[in-house]
Amino acid sequence: NVVLDESSSGTSLDLQYGINLGEVTGVPDVSFTEISGGNVRLIEAGDRNVDDGDGDTVWIGGSWGFDIGERGFMRFSGDFRDQDATNRAGYDPRELYPRQGDGTLDPREETANRLNHRYGQAEVEQFNLLVNAAMSISDRLEFYGLITVGSLRTDTAADFRRPVDVRNVLEIYPNGFLPEIRSDIDDRAFVVGLTGEHFGWSWDMALNTGENEIDWTAEDTLNASMGALSPTKFSTGNNEYHLRTFGIEAHRPFGEDFHVTIGAEMLAEEYEVEKGETASTIDGGFTDLNGDPAEVGSQGFPGFKRRELEQDRDVYSLFAKVDANLGERTRLSATARYDDYDDVGGIFGGRLAGSFQLSPKIALRASAAMGAKAPELSQGNYEKTVTVFDTGSAAEAGYFPADSDVALALGGSELSEEEFVSFDAGVTLELVPSLMLSADFYRIEVDDAVVLTDNLAGDALVGVLGDAGVNDVARAAFFLNGVDTRAQGVNLSARYPLETRYGDLTFSLDANFNDNKVSNVDEEPADLVAAGLARLPDTVSTRLEDGRPESRTNLTVDRPLQRLGMRMDLLHYGKTTDATAGFKLDSDIVLNLSARYQATPRVALDFGAHNILDAYPDPYDLEADDATDFDRIYPFSRYSPYGINGRLVYLRASVRFD
Repeated sequence: NVVLDESSSGTSLDLQYGINLGEVTGVPDVSFTEISGGNVRLIEAGDRNVDDGDGDTVWIGGSWGFDIGERGFMRFSGDFRDQDATNRAGYDPRELYPRQGDGTLDPREETANRLNHRYGQAEVEQFNLLVNAAMSISDRLEFYGLITVGSLRTDTAADFRRPVDVRNVLEIYPNGFLPEIRSDIDDRAFVVGLTGEHFGWSWDMALNTGENEIDWTAEDTLNASMGALSPTKFSTGNNEYHLRTFGIEAHRPFGEDFHVTIGAEMLAEEYEVEKGETASTIDGGFTDLNGDPAEVGSQGFPGFKRRELEQDRDVYSLFAKVDANLGERTRLSATARYDDYDDVGGIFGGRLAGSFQLSPKIALRASAAMGAKAPELSQGNYEKTVTVFDTGSAAEAGYFPADSDVALALGGSELSEEEFVSFDAGVTLELVPSLMLSADFYRIEVDDAVVLTDNLAGDALVGVLGDAGVNDVARAAFFLNGVDTRAQGVNLSARYPLETRYGDLTFSLDANFNDNKVSNVDEEPADLVAAGLARLPDTVSTRLEDGRPESRTNLTVDRPLQRLGMRMDLLHYGKTTDATAGFKLDSDIVLNLSARYQATPRVALDFGAHNILDAYPDPYDLEADDATDFDRIYPFSRYSPYGINGRLVYLRASVRFD
């Protein structure tokens, strides 16, 4: 069901500007490059500065609403965001140009731009528009509607192709090139519904349609197999998702202590994949700088080529919920739901929950649930080519649909549902006046969880790819139901308001401590293990178990707005592991500060900083025995729980009209 904004009248306008400022801690700056002893040498000087800041972001949002007579309202809301990219890459220490005829280094090595990669947040341009309305048809019947339209354009970059790279064509890019990957995303949704009360039942009936479309483009790139004839811009494919639902829900109280809710829903979804243009996938037959067959497809993002896809699914659902008060201190609820999928069959789920007021200041609660989750259409049909660095050098990896020839040859199959059982229990306390404490324990077990395999490689894989007619990648991965998992942990929170001579303060503490385990990994086929093609090695388990912080704590001090409001958030992130690099990230602290000044009853100014201490995750150890050039170029792990962009400062103005 859709919750609509019923604040019908009035207009608001908000403007915000933000920028990332600071030094990239732990990443060495380079003052100049020299050729020494037949090698390229980078002369380092301190930490790399982000000159004049980067990631500039402008955000504008507003809304306007009005009454429709005495029975309804309509409101228009919209926002626009323009965000520049950030770059936290390090300097490229590699030889960039082919050596001269006498074997010496090209003198351009000393003057070349060595900050040639881009690593950070994407460049973004986004627009959203929302219109919602409601109208009373009678005392017992109301109409409502919602329309949303959104567009999002993002620009990211692949790794830099050096002039000497076999993936380059010197006639087109004599100084190398950085492929740009652009996605143009359009979202549309339409909801229309009726609510009413008849025969003691309150009911809500709604029709919902939604669409999401992504057009992919590769720019400033080439298809090396086409040689100097290659274009430099490619349309590489399209993904579309369509969703339509119709549902009705009804609620009725039977006395004050017994409530019943029943409902039904019909859902139709469709997922489509369109191939990229021919030039983004074709093998043009040219050779590379070494005389070998050149790499096929648009560099950075080869076009979708393996198959066109149009897959749909229908789901019919029934659900019911009962809430009961057993006396003044005990409350119970039971929920049941049945979903009939036309691809994976029927799925039943249920939940039991209860609470007990032990005393005026102590309340207990608990719940248990079981059910299953059908795989997403996009999971089973996911296809993409990406560049990976799992061996210290760049290689192209293909992500294949679960039922593709490649996946089936590697022991894959069509995805099935994930089954889960969960339990949680908690307590809320007020041990001293106004100090509210709560603690909750949770445990979730999932069988047949859908996971992405490791990036498989080796001579045996080359044979599998060749048999499937795939010659443009050297790695392969796919989704499969491969593991059982168990997640458990504790959530703790505390709230305490305090009156002081400087105004009211509210202290809040929220903490989560979690423990994730892979309780079972499906047995690998013996022939694949013998061929060195273990799909789920220890790195997959490590990613699931330790790829998120083991704890997260947030201490907040908030001074509510009078004329001047202030807020502080002190966050602590526990240790995390980057399974791909075998690298552990230490715990870290991030401090956010903000203030709001109410200049007039209608105008307010906000200013603040996220990560004001400019914290960065630990960079990769460049002195380690297994350190690679790419550890210098991409110095931070993407597993960092607070990102890699450093300090962000912002200013926001808000205006309200009658």
